[in-house]
Amino acid sequence: MATWDLSNMKHHVLICNGSSCNQAGAEELTQAIRKEISSQEMDDTIHTTRTRCNG
Repeated sequence: MATWDLSNMKHHVLICNGSSCNQAGAEELTQAIRKEISSQEMDDTIHTTRTRCNG
């Protein structure tokens, strides 16, 4: 597993990619969020993480 230095991040966005959310389009949403973060050149301040079910 990779270890990331998140000390310079201002925001950490947790995105559910559990089975129910995946069936509802979570992977597409994750990619869209990441694309928008990149297009706004905010990669250095916002980190995203896929999670499993948050309940």
